[in-house]
Amino acid sequence: MTYIVIAVTAGNLIAAIIVFNQYGASVASREDFLAFLEDFLDGKREPIPHLPDSFRIRFRLDGRDMVFEDVMEAGFSRPVNYGFLKIRTRSLLSLIFSEKSYENSRHGGSPLSGPREGRSAVLNLPRALKGFLVETSDVPAAEKVLGDPRVAGMLARYKSRDQRGYLSSSLNIRDGWIVLAFPDSTRAHPNLHFLRARPAHVENHARNLIELCKRINILLG
Repeated sequence: MTYIVIAVTAGNLIAAIIVFNQYGASVASREDFLAFLEDFLDGKREPIPHLPDSFRIRFRLDGRDMVFEDVMEAGFSRPVNYGFLKIRTRSLLSLIFSEKSYENSRHGGSPLSGPREGRSAVLNLPRALKGFLVETSDVPAAEKVLGDPRVAGMLARYKSRDQRGYLSSSLNIRDGWIVLAFPDSTRAHPNLHFLRARPAHVENHARNLIELCKRINILLG
């Protein structure tokens, strides 16, 4: 069964059209999705400079500053939409994960990984992260972080596959920012389609990132 609810704010302004089904809350369009998140997270939406038709929502959860970004990137035949959930650690560590067999054919960057930086490292990865090659800005710090069973378990939750079917991670760390990507692909975990169908799940992902951020801060001081 499906129910339609029109959310009203400020007495008479329609904030979003929300469709409820057996899976929870779903939103009808990109604009409704962003309006829902802005209200649900009690955040502030603003354009992202130098990125046309892209927006960020700044919010606080459990006393932590976080950001959700909804980005439009040029694709081969059409614009491609990505979501990114971010939180800042106290370090400048970068950890970028890719499949070992894919590394040699990878050139440049993507909205998910960004420009190539740091250096690839052969690390003694825990079983949960086997199969990955790790690019890092700081090998000793990377070994300390990845050697922690709690961190490895959190990272393993977000093992995924990219559009070509290669092993990837939706969760990476860039210059101290923990970044969880939501690609516009149903193959990926998580993905933007799922999040739009169940937008309140952003809070679960945000709390996972807060837990990871706290652990990294403890490990690296």
